[in-house]
This record gives sequence, C-alpha cells and structure tokens, in this order.
Amino acid sequence: MVRTAAVCLIAAFALCARVNAQVQIRPAGSPGRYTGFDLLYRGKVVAPVRFSSRSGPGNQPLITAKKLSVERRRGVTLAFGGLTPHPACGLRLDPADFIRVSLSHAETFPRIQFRLTIRRFDEKAWQASVGKCPFHFLTLSLPQAEVWHQRGWLNATPLSDPFPLLIDPHAGSPEIAAKYSRNWSYTPPLGAQPIPVIGLWAPKKRLYVGFEFQSTRLLDNSEKDIATGYCWKQGALDGQFVALVYPYGGVGYQDLVFPKAGSQIASSCTLLFDANMPADRDPNQMVWAYVWQRYRRLLPTAPANNDLSWVPGGARLRDFEGPPGPELVATAGRGDPFVLEGTKTVSGWYKHKESVVDALAAQQNPAALARLAADLRYVLGKVKRVRFPEGYACFWEKPLEGSWNSAFGGKPVTTLHNTDAWYIGRVLVDLYRHRNVPHIASMLKDLGLTPERLLELVNGVLIWTKHFTFTRNEFADVPSSPFAIGGTLSASFCLDYYFTFRNHPKYAKSAVQALQLARTVTYRYLTMWMSDSNRADGLDSSFLWEPNSGRDWCGAACANEVHWNLDTLAMVAVHTGDPILIHALRGTLERWPQLYKERFRASIAKYEHDAMTEGFGLYEGNVYGGVGARASYGTASALPMLEPVGNSRVRVLCGLKSALAFDRGEGATKLLDYRCRFSNGPYPSLAFTVDTMHPAPFDLSLTFPFGDLRSAPVRIKRGGMWLQLSEGAGLRRPPQARWSLYISGLRSGDRVFVGQPEVLRKSSVGSTTPPLMHGFAVPSVHPFQILRLAPASPARRDWEDTESWAGLWEGLHFRYGVPYLIRTSRGGPLAGAGQIKISPPVVGPAVLYVAYGYLPSGSVPVVGAVGPRGRTTLKPEAAQTALAWRAWPPPFKARLLLAPVHIPAGSRADSISFPGGLVFAATALSGSSKNLPLIRTVNRNLTKANADWVRLLDETRQDEALRRRMRPLPLQKIAVLPPGLGGGPLALMLGRAGIADEATRLSPEQLVSPDVFNPAKFPVALFLPDGEEYIRTVRSEGDAADALVRYVSEGGLLVVCASGPYPMFYHRRDGALVSEPLMPRLGMPLAVSFEQPPAGERLTVVADAGRRMFPDMPDRVPFPPGDPRLRAFSRGLAPADAEYIPICRVVGSSGRDYGDAAGLLLLPAKNGRRGGVLYVWFGLWRDARLQKSLAQGIFNMIEERLSAQ
Repeated sequence: MVRTAAVCLIAAFALCARVNAQVQIRPAGSPGRYTGFDLLYRGKVVAPVRFSSRSGPGNQPLITAKKLSVERRRGVTLAFGGLTPHPACGLRLDPADFIRVSLSHAETFPRIQFRLTIRRFDEKAWQASVGKCPFHFLTLSLPQAEVWHQRGWLNATPLSDPFPLLIDPHAGSPEIAAKYSRNWSYTPPLGAQPIPVIGLWAPKKRLYVGFEFQSTRLLDNSEKDIATGYCWKQGALDGQFVALVYPYGGVGYQDLVFPKAGSQIASSCTLLFDANMPADRDPNQMVWAYVWQRYRRLLPTAPANNDLSWVPGGARLRDFEGPPGPELVATAGRGDPFVLEGTKTVSGWYKHKESVVDALAAQQNPAALARLAADLRYVLGKVKRVRFPEGYACFWEKPLEGSWNSAFGGKPVTTLHNTDAWYIGRVLVDLYRHRNVPHIASMLKDLGLTPERLLELVNGVLIWTKHFTFTRNEFADVPSSPFAIGGTLSASFCLDYYFTFRNHPKYAKSAVQALQLARTVTYRYLTMWMSDSNRADGLDSSFLWEPNSGRDWCGAACANEVHWNLDTLAMVAVHTGDPILIHALRGTLERWPQLYKERFRASIAKYEHDAMTEGFGLYEGNVYGGVGARASYGTASALPMLEPVGNSRVRVLCGLKSALAFDRGEGATKLLDYRCRFSNGPYPSLAFTVDTMHPAPFDLSLTFPFGDLRSAPVRIKRGGMWLQLSEGAGLRRPPQARWSLYISGLRSGDRVFVGQPEVLRKSSVGSTTPPLMHGFAVPSVHPFQILRLAPASPARRDWEDTESWAGLWEGLHFRYGVPYLIRTSRGGPLAGAGQIKISPPVVGPAVLYVAYGYLPSGSVPVVGAVGPRGRTTLKPEAAQTALAWRAWPPPFKARLLLAPVHIPAGSRADSISFPGGLVFAATALSGSSKNLPLIRTVNRNLTKANADWVRLLDETRQDEALRRRMRPLPLQKIAVLPPGLGGGPLALMLGRAGIADEATRLSPEQLVSPDVFNPAKFPVALFLPDGEEYIRTVRSEGDAADALVRYVSEGGLLVVCASGPYPMFYHRRDGALVSEPLMPRLGMPLAVSFEQPPAGERLTVVADAGRRMFPDMPDRVPFPPGDPRLRAFSRGLAPADAEYIPICRVVGSSGRDYGDAAGLLLLPAKNGRRGGVLYVWFGLWRDARLQKSLAQGIFNMIEERLSAQ
C-alpha cells in the first residue's frame, strides 16, 4: 500500500501506531514542505530528527522535502523525496535523492537510509547565508542533554560544563572544538571512530538518543567517510543538536571543509533511543548490547587464548607487582608545563591493583603510615558534597588546590568530574575493612575517622559513581577530554566496595550495585574499535583503542596508559562473566602487538619499556601522517593482571563468574570445569583443570583480584591422587601480592584447587572461553565466495622466532575490499603448501584472490585450471599484488600478500601450486556484469597498494646492499649514544641491515668516561633517539653534556637525527622535564622557525652546496607532510673558526628563507681528526627521495671515517 500527497501527514501517524503500540514515527513539517520526522515513545516525542538545521535566512530550514510516500510492508516506511535546499544557501541536490525511515513490526529502533548527491555547492553563498559551519544534515536535538556521545566518548555539553567546548584554550589549539566556531565540535569521519555513533544523553531526564552506524559498518561499510558533529547553537532557533556532516574536517578534523560537486553521500543507520537511561547506565553499553544481539556473527573473532610473549622485554613481569606507596597527594614542582607550581592533585594513577592499606595492615610501617595519615588529613578537608535523592555524594575536585596555567585554561579547568579522586574512595574502603587492626585503628582515631564517618564517605563516593556521567582531565595535558583510563580507578573502587560490603547486613545491596557499576564504567570507557572501520584499506582497526577524546588522538590507536584499562577490563570481566568484555579483552590482547613503534631490535626480549606508540593512524585525517603511520613517541606498560609472572608459562586470572588463562609461548591453554564460591570465609574457593600444550613440568601464576589468598590451601588432583602444596614445595605465596599464588611443577590435566574443595559442589560452572568464535564456519560475504583449501596444516606462530607467523589472527580479514578467511588450529594459522585443492572449484569468468606468504626468491603461487584447450596454469597479476598483512614489530619478516588471478570464461580453477610457500586463503568473485564495478574498484585499490609493496621490496633490497657494503668495516667503532636507537628511518635502516647489532651501545656511565667515549675508539657517534630529550647529567652536574662537547672538539663526528623537532632540547631534573638545549654548545643553535607554516605560504625544501655529499638529492621537493614543527639552523650563527656546509633549506612562496633543515658543521682539525656535527631535521625523512639520499650520504660519511682508522 502506498499513499502520497497531503493525506500522508495524517495517515503516517495512524499507520505507525498500528505497527508498534509504543514506538511510532511521524513526519514533521507540512505537505510539500516536510522538515524531518519525529520518533515517539509512548506518545511522547523522544527524538526529533530534521533534515538539517534551521539556519537559513529567516531561520528557515536548510533542507526540506516536497514528497512523502508511506509504505507498509512488514512495518512502516516514511520515504521523503524531492529534497530541496534553501535557495540562498548555495546547495543543489539531485532530484532522485531521498531520506527514508523504516520501523518494522517487531523492532524498537527505526532504520534510516539516505542518499544525497551534491550537484552544486557554492561555499561563499553557504557562508553568507548560513554562517561558518559545515554542511550538515539529519540533525537530532535534545535540549536537556548533559553530554554528547561521539566515537564512544561522553563529552560534556556546555549545559553541564562550558570548559571543554567553549573555553579550553589548549595553548591556542582547542582539542574538541572546531577552529571556525566555538559552537561546533570537531567533525571526524565515522571511519575514524572506534564506536561509530553520534548521540545526546540527558541522564536527569533518563533519555538517550543517537544515530548508530556500527551495524552499517558490519553490513556494507558505506558510512566511513561521513562525519559527525555536535553543535551548541546554530542560528537563532536551534539549540544543541548532533548531526551528520560531510566531508570531514581535514587533518585533525577541526577545519571548515565543504563538499565538492559530484559527491554522493549514501548510507544508513539505526536511530537508537532509551527512555529509561539514568546516570548509572551507559550509552556504550546500550550500543554493544544492540549490536551483540542483532549482528554478533558479523563481529570480528576473538581467540580462545592469548600468547603474551609479545610483551616487550623491558616491560615483562619478573615477579608479581606489589602495592603502591602511601602517597595520596602530589604537588607540582617548578617548571611544570601545565599547572602552576604548588598545585596539588590526587596521586592515584596506576593504583588500581593491590592495596597499600592491605599491606600496611599486614605489616607496620610507621613512615608510610605517617605519610598516609598526613595526606588523609589534607584530603578530608577538601571533600566536596553534592546532594542527590538518595543522599550526599562525596568527591574531590581536581586540582585539590592551585590551578592550571593560563595557556591550558587556568581556574576553569577545576572540576569535580575527574577520575583521580576514586583512589581516595578506595583507600577509605580499605581503611574501613581494616578498621580493627590496632595500628590502623589508632591512625583512624587520630584523624577522627569513626566507622560511621568512613561509611558516610565511602557511600558518598558510591553515590557519586552512580551520578557522575562524564569525566575529563585525567591527564593534565588535555583538560577538556575524558580519557580511557577513567575506567580504571572507578572500576577498582567499585570492585573493592563490592568485596568489602558484599556480606554486610546493611550495605549488601549497595555492594551488588557497586559490582554493576564496575561493569557500567568499564563500558563507558571501552573506546575500542568494535570492528574494522575501513574494508578498502590495508589494515584492520578491530580491537584497538583510542586513549582520549582529544583531536590529537582521534582516528588513531594508542598503547601508553591504555594498558591499565586491560587490567581493570580483565578484573571486571572475570567477576561479572560478561561475554562482551571477555570478547573485548581477548581480541585486544591479540591485536596489541600492532602498537609497537617502528623501531628495530633483534628480538622481542630486546625491546625497551617504551617500545610502543602513542599514535597508530587508523583512518585518514589523523595527525600522525595517515593510515598506518606510527608516532615515534609513546610507551608500553606491564600487564600485572595478565602476563605470566617470572618463569611461569601460564597466568590464570580467576573471578566470581569466569576464569581466563594467558600463555607465554604457544601453549594454547584451556581451563576446564571452572568453579568458584566466595561466601563468608577469608578467601575464595575455586577449581579448574588445566589443558595445555606446554611441556611438563611448567609453572602457573594465579590471581584472584580483591581476594586474599595468603592463607588459602592449595591442592592438585593428578589422576586419582591428591597433592597438598606448601610454601617451597610447589607453592610460593608472594608477600607483596596477597591476591596471587605461584604454583610450580604442573602438568596438563592437573586439577587445581584453591580454598576448600567441598564448598564447590554446589557452585555453577563459570565461563572460560570467549563467546564469539566462528571457528571453521565459512561466513557469507556475498558476492564474494570464501573457498576451502586442502590439505592445510598449522604455520609456526612463535614470538621468539622472527621468521614465524606470530601475530596473524584468526577470522575474516578485509583488505582493499576483498574478504578472506584465516583459519587456525590449536597449533597456529592453517596454510596449504605444495599442491592445494580449491573447494569448490572456481568457474570463469571470475577473479580468484589468493592470500599467500611472500618468498624472498620471488616465487608466486600458480593456479591450475581446466579450459577449452585442456589444463593450463594461471599466474597472479604482479601489478596488483599488495601487502595484506605483515608481521610486526619490524624484525619479524613474515609478509602476507594478496593477488588476483583472472579465470577466463570457460575455465575451471581447481588447484593452487606453491612449492616452498604457504597459501593461507582464497576468495572468488564471479566476473558477471553486475560485479564488474566491484572488480574495477578492487583493482584500483590493489594497484594503489602495489606501489607501497614495491617500495617495501625496494627497501628490502637496499637493506641487503647496505649490509653487504658495511659488513667489512669495524662497525663496533660506531657509538650509539644513550638513550639508544629510536624509530626514525635511519635507526630502522641500521637495525634492518644488522649494523645496530654490531655497533656499540653506550650506557650513560660509559658516555661520561673519557677513556671509553672518545674519537679514537669511536670515530662516529649516533644520536638517534625518539623525541627531544638527551641525558645531561650522570655523575656530576652537566657531565654528559660536557662529554658530547669534548667528543666533537677532539675530532669525533656526531650525527644528530633524532625523531623529534628539536633534538637535545630537554633533559630531566628530579623527574621533571627542563628545557636546556645542547645544540648551541655544539656550535649549531637551532631556531624555532614555526609551529605551523604561515597561512597561505607554500613551502619547498631546496638543495644547497652540501648536496654533493648526498647522492641523487633532488633540487627541490615540496615541504614534507606530517608534523610541521621546523627547527632550522641559520648559517650566520656558525662558529668563526668552523666550516659550515649547508645541505638543504626551507623556503616559502613569499621568498622567505626559513633556515637550513640539514647541515654539516666541521671544526678545525685536532690530533689529526676533524670533529663535526651533522644535523638533519626529522621532517625531511618523511620524503622518500630525501630519505634515500640522506641515508646514502650519512653511510658514506660513516664508511669514510671507519675506513680511516
């Protein structure tokens, strides 16, 4: 049934009412001039959706619809056509464009489909009539919203906190506001968003509304280039709303960018709402529940177990971590870049684990107790109270006193909506639990903390946890934004409260609520990519995390402090048994190795603690340089709840509802028949059977978060025999870690009992495996067809073997638009070798996409087919062969290639031959006429990606040539200066060519010893770290800086190519960064040419006289993209007795010379040696031609110096 014209306005409501008695959709506007539609729930409008804002001349809608048809097929659809922009706004759409909203019979949430084709867009007319705002459509308003929900983050609206959007200066570059208007947020594309959703939440009204695109991402990925934004005010009538925006806001997502004629915006989304969402619930949790229920089988696979051998050697756990120190308050010193000297904040980070109060209760430590008491006395005087219906909430502001500096916001930064203060709450919970321990009781009495007062405070913190909604300023550098680690201290407090009060006669119900809140806040900060956000590129963003909502981290994954989230995610997962959280944890741990920096070390064990990156670009427009770019700064962290400790091969994390095993090595450990019961005793009772591939005997480390295992009996049942373990006899109880045990001498099949086995008889079986494992099921990826390969056997996957396939994950991969399936067995990813059968055979015309392992010999798989002239062989298209996956970090050599093989009409492909190689997957696509556009799109993607693969091959050949060239030289005479090699291109070349392994890495102590570090022993010294820091002092003030000056003056060549704008600019004094540049003392003072290039200035890098030392240096190249912070040398500042050779300079289209970006300073000869400093600005390495030339020139200099020895 289809109705048109004026009757639709009346008929639509009636039709919808009959479809769903509680949820209705109805058109808004008037016949011939529809402005959008309303979603009603129980007769009330909960989501007014409009085609655009009312910001045209005279406050008119920017887009209206002339036509409306109402379709009733298995529900109701409102189809709006004749989309008509306001004539003054400079926009013209295609007559066939549409917006449809459908509500099916059994559905609660409507589905919106749209297509807008930009036939004309006049930027001047738009800005003259509409103002400085992006092209936006499909607005959704909620005047009472306290937060907007974007990318999975909850950002405060000005209604609840004006600072993030309207005030935040952030040193002249606000983090979440647009550059063109303080009323608009940034506008990132949905492809750059971990959770692709844009919504508004009014907890006091218990109402949430939002556009959900995760379902679209899983179905067709059509949403990825559409952006989203929040607007506080637009025009005279429109208050706060969220909207879809096109295109996204450029690099950093904050610029005003307009659509081009010919652009088509076509996708779909679900209109989610919840009319009963108070502050103790969460939008992320709702989105996950919706997707999990309806699209679970389309989500990426999580593994059954994790091998954590990828943890960097410098971050590995030698033993269980103990409790933190007693400090509750931190005071900022002089020179802090963000806050004023003397500013006080809660000292809580990385204290979500073992309890300092537990430790102090167990063993007296007068000094620590005194510090804790002093800090408690101070914070008790700073407590803030907020009244809610159930009582007063208690919390603490950040900062406790003092202020941020004016560049980062000053006094307006101060907020009660911080995360740090949950740590105070946790300490108070623990003090209540140990209130009867004599020395704790004495301290509490001195502080006036009676049991009643403690209960008032801890329950006040719990009330705040129910109502806080949003946080910001977890770290001082981004005071506008929430951080993922907001979910660590908050969840830890909730779990601690639960285990303290779960049997309390009055507060047991509050304890249950606290456990639920632990789950809620974990979802609130679960800013993890739910699935791959771009099927057409060459990487997969699934399971990676954003660290905060700021612009500088948008569209990119981060390691850093997000490691801490994995601890609390795991703790909440095992105590609640939540299948989604277990899925998220397992998947995250599998994909985390992608976050290694582009830094070369010979093995995982040799990577330092700071081996991981702060930014891994996952979508275009991120600030790190694009898709696949990695920041040279960042760090790793320990995984104290997850990694096998010491020599143990297995770590078991146990909880009330689940237990999870984690391996070191390919043990593929499973836990069978897990049971747990924790009633009124001092410790939990639990049991599980270990099923593993680890050879016997092996050690196992076990942790039960918030459970005291110090006195719990431990027994092993092996066969029919019981083995009682005791300290030193198969068991170690670490004194610093009361939650943990270390069990030795286990075998596969052993059943481990902790506590009292008899109480487990009535307990239920807990979950131990991820709920979402597709196994060998072949997914539907129409019109593609996933093929089976036989025979197939496991490929080696070993993090200690850089030749292995470590890190290749199971499941469906999309690369360049092509799906293929990696199957695994317990022994690793399955691959065919030699002669491989294809099932079913592929009948031409078709394209067969083959995913196979790269061989250095250049051999490729050959497809066997039967055609009209008999049997024939078909080869992959070399010009469309692309890198589908590479083992990471850089020393790992495995490469998975994806190549098309064209099957002619009349041919039937039934086999693949690849002697000496491995074929992991094959996918077919029929060559029918309807698939030709898709084939052409994939061909373009593969051809573009092939250029990157060719560059990587060329790099490999250059590395081999460099290895052969440098091998005869005394490479041990090259000094690598502390802090060591970073991730810059030159450092990577040294690693790949094996030079780094032969060079001598000096320690700080060796650096300051003239007998060790001098030009006679080391003619060349390399300063190639990440960042801008150097070591200035080791034994006496400035001795390391003096050593470098002496080295150059005595004839050494110092090569300065750090991965930071100004090398040797900062050093650390008492843990704080101090700016004291060393380059001026070396004869090369660098100037800050600019932070950003002047507006309108086109920059060029121009070769100079020194180019003769650098083969094939181009005359001119455009200024390299990426971080533009130029630090250049002015040749007039060279010492009078030195020879200065300029290599290349930066000039602008205005004719201005911005200085030398590379130069060589040579000092007068001393003892027959001529010392010098070679400086290369880090941005030059981003240009491929400059990189090749600079590297060749530097290695020429190194060869010349070493050959002269």
